[in-house]
Amino acid sequence: MSYLDFNIIAIISATGILVSLLLLLLVVRLKSPDLIMAK
Repeated sequence: MSYLDFNIIAIISATGILVSLLLLLLVVRLKSPDLIMAK
């Protein structure tokens, strides 16, 4: 595996983690809006 391949894999995995975190935030915000507003 070359360095470029590792870079691409790292970027894809980082993007995937970010997207899943954003989706998680959206779900939490939709399910409990009062909790977010209190903070």
